[in-house]
Amino acid sequence: MNESFKLCKLCLILSALFLASCNGGEPVNKSLASGKAKKSAESKKDVKDTERVVDALLSDSPHLSLAEAEKKYMRFSKASQDWKEYRKAAEAAMNLDDYESCDTLMTRAIELNPNVAEFYFYRGKARNNSLTQKTDGAIEDFEKAIEMGTKDPGVYESLAGIYDSRKQPDKAIEALTMGISVCGDTKKLYRARATVYLGRGEKEKALGDYNKALEMTPSFTRGYIMRAQLYESLGRYEEALQDYENVSKFEHDGTKLDTKSVAKKLRAALLSRLDRHQEALAVLNGALEEQKNDDELLRLRGEQYMALKQYDKAIADLTRSIEVAPHYARMTYEARSKAYEAAGKPELAAKDLERAAKLKETPAEKPVY
Repeated sequence: MNESFKLCKLCLILSALFLASCNGGEPVNKSLASGKAKKSAESKKDVKDTERVVDALLSDSPHLSLAEAEKKYMRFSKASQDWKEYRKAAEAAMNLDDYESCDTLMTRAIELNPNVAEFYFYRGKARNNSLTQKTDGAIEDFEKAIEMGTKDPGVYESLAGIYDSRKQPDKAIEALTMGISVCGDTKKLYRARATVYLGRGEKEKALGDYNKALEMTPSFTRGYIMRAQLYESLGRYEEALQDYENVSKFEHDGTKLDTKSVAKKLRAALLSRLDRHQEALAVLNGALEEQKNDDELLRLRGEQYMALKQYDKAIADLTRSIEVAPHYARMTYEARSKAYEAAGKPELAAKDLERAAKLKETPAEKPVY
């Protein structure tokens, strides 16, 4: 590899890292976390995308030919006339995020057996995820799978995702609506269509889709959180509070996002905005019995004590929150500064503002749930 090409690759790597870092910092909504769950998911996606780009760019290996992909991924490391072997090899490549090889191997599987809708879906995913993002080819593959009668909701969701990224929400909604009409499990499709509706400002339609998704799967805890946030935006606060409460009725689903904890924080934050501080305290007290060292819960409870003019308790909670997570405590320092000021301790208040300013200059990104 010549030096100019290496330099080009290095520039691309630095650009990818810079773009990922642009999503750092703390959420705008100081009352909490309303963006915390969303930010965590976005941060996770940004990190994964950046890692994939960097890994691909750092590799000096060119895209593998069919023969090279066969040698690397096939059980017997040689060509075959068995489409099942190519399917397995394509899956192995996909599992290693080698989307180009997956595309190559699945193309061979299709040549040997062109009548399997799943193959087109799989190749479409590889093309959409590849570094070069062959979205036109991916659309063709997804549409071919649909033409062949697939009832896999992932096909329709993937096709809609491409259209949405291309700022073509009408086509995204059309794909999702088609999927809803033919697929058995449509929970994800309703949720995806609700997201597109929200992007168009059609909140009532989005609400209808969340309702349907939750009717089909009452244990869909993230659905309650999404619907609750939509209720908040519509000013339907009691319904939002009830949805946050609904999350606690179900077991944690095992995902990295702890929906119970998030729902309690969001419920307490909404009660606080409604000046129902005693109710917010009750929620936070219960949550802190389960998570004694959660810095956000401590900060939120400190803010409730502040609103109730119980400054000593506020300072105690805010101090503990800072001790638990000092690198993510900018908002907590600002809150404690106000508490010190209200308690007649202006020198301590000034010091906390200085600390908050330093953290603002060098923000830290909180780990993903």
